[in-house]
Amino acid sequence: MPYRFAHWYLLSLLAFTVFAFWPSFFGLLGSAERTPSMRVHLHTWPALAWVLLMSIQIWSVQTGRLGLHRLLGKASYVLFPFLIAGLVAILDIAAKTFVEFYGSPFNILGPALMYTTGIPILTCMAFYFLSMTSIRNVRKHAGYLLAIPILLIESPVSRVLKQNLPSLQGENLLDDFQKILVAVEWGLWLAIVVAISVWLFDRVHCRPFLFVAIVCLLQILGARYLSGTEATERLLLFSGNSPTWINYSVGLVLGAGISLYCWLSRSKAPAKSAPAL
Repeated sequence: MPYRFAHWYLLSLLAFTVFAFWPSFFGLLGSAERTPSMRVHLHTWPALAWVLLMSIQIWSVQTGRLGLHRLLGKASYVLFPFLIAGLVAILDIAAKTFVEFYGSPFNILGPALMYTTGIPILTCMAFYFLSMTSIRNVRKHAGYLLAIPILLIESPVSRVLKQNLPSLQGENLLDDFQKILVAVEWGLWLAIVVAISVWLFDRVHCRPFLFVAIVCLLQILGARYLSGTEATERLLLFSGNSPTWINYSVGLVLGAGISLYCWLSRSKAPAKSAPAL
């Protein structure tokens, strides 16, 4: 099985995510005063479950538990739509906030999130499709699945950077919002470094990680140079004026459609083994 130690890296990402979002999410669970919104729950738990699922998948193959591996592989068809819908829920928060404060000079986060969240949504769908329709090619199958968590690195990293680096503390509200975007960009650059490092191990079989590095670069360029365009504004206004349940349902249907197609077209032939990375 390629990427034989990847489950340790994924578990580290899981632990780091809990640490990063402890003050704003995990530490508030059960609190009567400050409760995370339902949309945040709809995003957080599927994303964490996805990383955990990928970790167990790698471990199950390494320890010869192929029955468990196949069972959890089938479970991913069910979880994937909720992963996509959860990302859409975050985009819905950004769009609704953009509409609420439309015309305000402080309204700069929503347009940037259109790219730092919208592009990963499309990428997750493409990578899952490419992975689950390539089950007989172990390196390609595993590579595209393991590239998806790279897209989740930015969020906890940018949160920790913003909370702890003095240089990212704004002098006023507008400056603080701008520093949030700086932290997001730094988190994306770290994701690029991680992805490129994996790709350099094997430039042929680890191409999914090169592709995810390019995707992260597109997020940076989109947030920096396209967030102020009229097209971005129209997309945000359209999404922000649509009911949350419709936006979430669209994400759920898109994810379910890809899962269903992959399920129906999956190969019944056993996967070929591959050397470790």
